[in-house]
Amino acid sequence: MRAAQAFGSVRVAKARSIPRLNPLVRMSARLRATRLDAELASGTGPWRSSLLAARALQLTSKRSRQMLATSLERVLEEAQFPARRRVSSPVIAPCHAAVSAQLPQIFALTARLRSQAPVEAAGIAALRMLLSDGSGPIYTRGQPDTLGHALDRVARGLEVTD
Repeated sequence: MRAAQAFGSVRVAKARSIPRLNPLVRMSARLRATRLDAELASGTGPWRSSLLAARALQLTSKRSRQMLATSLERVLEEAQFPARRRVSSPVIAPCHAAVSAQLPQIFALTARLRSQAPVEAAGIAALRMLLSDGSGPIYTRGQPDTLGHALDRVARGLEVTD
């Protein structure tokens, strides 16, 4: 999705050609992030509403992409070196077996997030949901390919289609 295609309260700044949304819309999108992420991850187009457009812009920003890449790297580190975790940590440890089996795919996603290549909000939203679901395939033992299928879904969601 091109930011300029989103309708609603989008204004394009002349000097930078970066979309500027109404601050109330941006704040509202942050407050409703969980619901909007679920909608975007399920395939709802960001052009459907100004809130979805605002959330899509937030998700695909360089800052958001860098934070998610760092989160994936942290998952890799915690899965590979579980002894470094504090015993009383409230953080749920990733499943070593599941993460180790998907190392190439996780490295590829991290590289994609850190690259300058455009990405779709659906993939970013799906990744955020995957990372934040403590009972999801990153953190629990399940079928061997459960995490692989989830990462495939994220990778497909990142692909930009015109």
